[in-house]
Amino acid sequence: MAVWVEIVLALVLAAAASFGALRLGSRRYGQILVMGLFMAATVLGIVAILSVTFFRKVTSA
Repeated sequence: MAVWVEIVLALVLAAAASFGALRLGSRRYGQILVMGLFMAATVLGIVAILSVTFFRKVTSA
């Protein structure tokens, strides 16, 4: 059950980071901050996808 909590947490953090980057991108904030949030969203999304893939392989074996 803890694996699903980690996956959901990663997806929520990725969504929050991407939403924050889009909101800040429409205003006059530094490019480094916006790109950092986009990178965080991308990394957390990849972590969530890999976690789901790994969890399915472990449970199907």
